[in-house]
Amino acid sequence: MDKTIPQTSEELREVLAGIIGVEPADIRDDSVLFELGLDSVTALMLINSWRRAGLPAPSQEFIDAPTVGHWWNLIATS
Repeated sequence: MDKTIPQTSEELREVLAGIIGVEPADIRDDSVLFELGLDSVTALMLINSWRRAGLPAPSQEFIDAPTVGHWWNLIATS
């Protein structure tokens, strides 16, 4: 699991693409990660690794709105 917090939306797409098994270009801001194949256990493991690295956003906020754009907004504004 990637323990570093993504610094750009492109970096976030690369991390997610590697986990899901798709190309980063196939992931758009409005892509729902669970529809692309991300499962909830893996999502929580990834989010919790970012939280241990210092990301203050609560895990539930990621789960409640699981689009890439929303995830990036949570990361960028934290």
